[in-house]
Amino acid sequence: PLIPLAAVDDLMGLTSARANYGLDGSGQTVAVIDTGIAYRHTALGGGLGAGYRVVGGYDFAERDADPYDDGPAGAHGTHVAGIIASRDATWPGVATGVDLVSLRVFDDTGAGRFEWVEEALQWVHANRLAFANPITTVNLSLGANWNGETPPNWSILEDELATLEADGIFIAVAAGNSVSTYNAPGLGYPASSSHVVPVS
Repeated sequence: PLIPLAAVDDLMGLTSARANYGLDGSGQTVAVIDTGIAYRHTALGGGLGAGYRVVGGYDFAERDADPYDDGPAGAHGTHVAGIIASRDATWPGVATGVDLVSLRVFDDTGAGRFEWVEEALQWVHANRLAFANPITTVNLSLGANWNGETPPNWSILEDELATLEADGIFIAVAAGNSVSTYNAPGLGYPASSSHVVPVS
């Protein structure tokens, strides 16, 4: 059975955080590193740039400044952005006051590269103060098929993750979906990095 949205908000402490502290993400920007964001969606502001919810971004797959989630294998980044920041009256996001940055690291076929993720993390560091509200959070709902407690020896993101942590930027990373495959406790990568907070 479906759990009502209000019950989910109560369960994760969102209701009390809003009621007791007035937290809605205002004054902050979240960088979503994913398939892009369909920024024309009304719940996500209807446009791209200053004056909109999605204030900027870059497409590292197509090498241009239009990080729209438009590929046939897209929609994941838009879904993530909606969970974070939707202003839909019926289905609001967790932080309805935040601005968003869209960093696209998957191509139209759904293929991604860690080199693009590395560039996106470098972009966040370089642009963390470039918008009206600073980038305070990075969301990486992605990861490699890996299961461990520490980063693999092939990891290339540790320098960038350490830099963002030193910047004071919170980095949320999907814990991974490989526990059943490996039949052992562990995290995907980059969730296994000590510089991030894994989320399952």
